This record gives sequence, structure tokens and C-alpha cells, in this order.
Amino acid sequence: MNQEQLAKAIGKTRSLISHMERTGVVNDYTLKDIAAVLNVDVEEIEKGMIPAEINSSQDPEAIMIKQDPCKETISKQKEEISFLKETINHQWQLLHELARKRG
Repeated sequence: MNQEQLAKAIGKTRSLISHMERTGVVNDYTLKDIAAVLNVDVEEIEKGMIPAEINSSQDPEAIMIKQDPCKETISKQKEEISFLKETINHQWQLLHELARKRG
């Protein structure tokens, strides 16, 4: 099962599956959905004991849930989120200024 197939099966996006795979960050509800689709227990996923036919090293897009997220990675992601929020706010300000100039 690749990322796209898993995403479709749980009603999420492939990019979210990719994010979870890279970071190991997944909420409990999504983890339960993944476990149900893969027909494994949540505990098996958390312990990294996913059956070989699911967690295949031969398939580059195999779903691999990391056990524990790295604190440094989480910190970097929080910084990126803050940066993106600031960028969005700045873009909104520019759009409002343009709208005022046109109006």
C-alpha cells in the first residue's frame, strides 16, 4: 500500500501521509484509522511492528510510521508554521493595501 492508497482509504491527503511518515507526528484518531485500514493494532504501529507485507523496504512509498518524533524536528516545524503564518498575514496586508489603492 503506498501513500496515495492509504490517504484515500482514511480520507486524508497524500501529503499528510508523507508528513506523518517523515515526522512521526500523527494524532490518535488518524492512527486508529490507519490501524483499521492496515488491519493491525495501534500498539503494533506505535512499536514499529508493522507486518512485512505492509512495511516493505522494496516499496519506496511503503507506509512507515516512526515511533517517537524528534524534539528538534517538532521545534523546526513550529518555527516553519510561525513563518508561514507571518507570510500569510503579510500577504493579506498587501492585498488590503492594493484593494484600497484601487478603490
